[in-house]
Amino acid sequence: KQYPEANVIALDFPGVLSVTRQYVQQLDAEAQYDYLSGDLNTLSFGKNCYDLVILGHICHSEGERRARKLIKKSAQALRDGGTLLIAEVLPNEDLSSPLLAMLFSLNMLVFTSEGDVFPASQYQKWMAEVGLKEFEVLDKIPSPFPLLLATK
Repeated sequence: KQYPEANVIALDFPGVLSVTRQYVQQLDAEAQYDYLSGDLNTLSFGKNCYDLVILGHICHSEGERRARKLIKKSAQALRDGGTLLIAEVLPNEDLSSPLLAMLFSLNMLVFTSEGDVFPASQYQKWMAEVGLKEFEVLDKIPSPFPLLLATK
């Protein structure tokens, strides 16, 4: 509501979107939201149509191969000057800490077929490979989950 000119397209599975709709209704922001139901690995994100694409806590569960595909699809969906924002659990560069990231990596090993945690440098490489630049890590926010940003 603070940005009435902003429009959001929420993409997720039907059950998740039903909860999203409830929150949007509570915020009285229905006019700003559209919903795209389905699997993000198979749905089209479109081409050159968004100013911002957010991959929020999803790459870790997808594993390297699918995470790279999602980053590529996201980059293609961005308009020139648009930003890809990834929120993730990040280990350090030698994959030895922090403890939360290491425990999360173990969780991905046990409960997913390909999931893993990746250091910021890996995301930077993947983003650069699809033409994104101005990579930035926002890790000074009060959250254990840094934000990764890059621009098309």
